Amino acid sequence: MRFDVFEKILSDLKEVGYSGAIHLYLMAEPLFDERLPLMVRVTRFKFPDNEIMISTNGDLLTEELAMKLIKSGITWIAVSQYDTIETIDHKQIVYTHVGALRHTFYNRAGHVNVGCIEPLRACNWVFDKAYINWRGDVILCCSDYDYEIIFGNVMFDSFVNIYNSDKYNTYRDYHKRGRGYELSLCDRCNRILNRSITNEWNQEEDDLYR
Repeated sequence: MRFDVFEKILSDLKEVGYSGAIHLYLMAEPLFDERLPLMVRVTRFKFPDNEIMISTNGDLLTEELAMKLIKSGITWIAVSQYDTIETIDHKQIVYTHVGALRHTFYNRAGHVNVGCIEPLRACNWVFDKAYINWRGDVILCCSDYDYEIIFGNVMFDSFVNIYNSDKYNTYRDYHKRGRGYELSLCDRCNRILNRSITNEWNQEEDDLYR
């Protein structure tokens, strides 16, 4: 991500008094970006009270880099421990073994052949999160590897306008009514219940989500 895109995102969030978490990663390994400590520092300067975190596989995480990120203002570092790596003992570094991660596995909107242990009636991500790729495109989620669903670009519009756009709200509305399986990209995701299962619910239960 170019730094001007990064700064525009922060400015848009600052303008509306954003108080939520800021995750400085999306699909790639964040520790490959040598600017990460600087990006954490800039984010912390603009958002002194917000949670700032990354998720990493830990392969590139050294004690020196970890301390640099912590001193820069990162809240915590989540390490998905898929293999044997040297751990660093610090309260702001949280390791999760692959065994505990298995309950989160799903098919990444049809990109991989993996089951889903507990599919949801509605995807909470369209309500709780927002995803911005390296180009500044606000995309559907972290499974949209090919950038199929783009709601807008922060370099041409404000993040708030994009987040509240008709297209974005359509996705939320469909998931709220348990019909996310009808949406493009979501129709390939086994993180949510499919059509055959969803149609078994009676009307009274369905009305609770309207």
